[in-house]
Order: sequence, then structure tokens, then C-alpha cells
Amino acid sequence: MRRLYFVTHSIDDAERLVTNLQHAGLSEWRIHGLSQDDAALYHHHIHPAHLFQRYDLIHLGERGAMIGFLVSLLWATAIHYANVIPGSFGIAETAFTIMFFTLFGAWTGGLVGITRINYRIARFQQDIAEGACLILVDAHRRQERQIKSWVTKAHPDITLAGSSSTFTNPFSRAVKKAPESPHSPKII
Repeated sequence: MRRLYFVTHSIDDAERLVTNLQHAGLSEWRIHGLSQDDAALYHHHIHPAHLFQRYDLIHLGERGAMIGFLVSLLWATAIHYANVIPGSFGIAETAFTIMFFTLFGAWTGGLVGITRINYRIARFQQDIAEGACLILVDAHRRQERQIKSWVTKAHPDITLAGSSSTFTNPFSRAVKKAPESPHSPKII
């Protein structure tokens, strides 16, 4: 699956886009909106972006789990070879230590992530603060080109701002930027 990011000038433009995408056969559950006013999205029949799309909970939770796993391996190796607790640090204790540190890292990363804007939508915050609406469309790869083409033809005032995978990459920092077109309107 791919996630397409469209920036509209107003909530009314967003509603027209969402309605047309639904009439074209795209499920309403694969289209989400992000604006300053979630109530306006609701009144315009646009599903607001959910917690995992708004915040970096999953992204930083995965990073935390990886860091916790690495720390647990270092800890277990150090305890084993230092022989701090002679004969009592076996396989069960090692497995518990690895599990504990990994889960603690995921929990800590998730706590940090819930306080941060999702790394994929952070660059749209200025546009949203200025009244724009961000529409997130999840599409299969085979539909991606067709949706991009159709939206740019049917809605020339709506900007395709980028695309990314729907899967979270804990090593990734930013969403792929859409190529600039001389006909694409800019939100200033």
C-alpha cells in the first residue's frame, strides 16, 4: 500500500476530493483528513486522521524496541562473561532480560512518540496552521498512478504533496516529495 498526500486550500475542496474518490470506488476507510478543526472534518463527512497517523507513536516505539533489544544483548553478554552472578544467569534469565529491555524500550519510545507529530506529516504543519487541509489516501500500488492522474486532472487546485509507504520504517526521516510541476498551485 502507498499513502498519497494531497493539500487542499479549504475544507470544502477536501470534501469534494473525498466525495469524488469515494464515487470512483475508493473505500472511505482509506481516506483521512487532517486540519486545524476536526469537527469541521466530521461535518464534511471526512474521517479525521487517527492517532497513529497524527503522532509518532509507532515510529519511535519501534526505534525504542530496537534500542532496548541492543541494550539487553549488551547487558546479558556483560553479565554472562563477567560472571557477576555465578551459575545463576541461564537461558531463562537471559530471555527474560532481553524481553524486559525490549518491551521497556518500546514503551519508552511510544511515550516519546505520542508527544511528537508523525514524521511523515510534520512538514505539512505550517500549511495546516494556515488553514489548508491535508488528505491522506491509502491506495494499492496499482491504483497509485491512476489516482494521481485523476486528481491532478479533476482537481487542478489540489496539490499532490508527496507519497510514502503505509508501513512505518524506524530508520526513515521524511516522506518522499512529489516532483514539482509548473502547473501545481503553491500554498503560500
